[in-house]
Amino acid sequence: MRIWAVTDSEASHAGSAFWAPDALAIARTRESECALGLLGVDIARTRLAIPDGDVTQHEDDLAAHLATSFSHGDIVIAPWRLDGHPDHEATARAGLWASKAQGCQFLEVPIWGWHWADPVRGDFPWDRAVRVALSRADLQAKARAIQAFRSQLEPDPSTGFPAILPDFVLVRFHRSFEVVLR
Repeated sequence: MRIWAVTDSEASHAGSAFWAPDALAIARTRESECALGLLGVDIARTRLAIPDGDVTQHEDDLAAHLATSFSHGDIVIAPWRLDGHPDHEATARAGLWASKAQGCQFLEVPIWGWHWADPVRGDFPWDRAVRVALSRADLQAKARAIQAFRSQLEPDPSTGFPAILPDFVLVRFHRSFEVVLR
């Protein structure tokens, strides 16, 4: 297993005196490494350090880099191409292109899509969706891993802005399943 961190998510706290972009990039990297450890994933993340919010401008370079990193038969998992976040969508498009170039299986996971997609309205591609059941142990590990992301779970003391991940978002992380799009 290999993980590419396309951005360091350093732009999420605009105007913050507490979370300056450089400090936030370091914190997010540490949080991700801690979360992976709590999930029992013992692999290094490759940080690509594309500026947060600018993945679309670097999409071709990202696709080329990923194509040289993937091997035929790999299973590639990326955010959903219609997720509603420009960085997620550009990452997905680059991953899809690289996957096709190398003969990889490409899977997508909705992240922000859960915030806006209305299943009744037909926003979500249920025909491509696969439900992946999580065991009690999986759920417990996932809950611990989510708690590693303190920079997203706590209000910003310098701006008074609320947590990046409010309760209505966090509740989705406690479902007994994940959804993967084929």
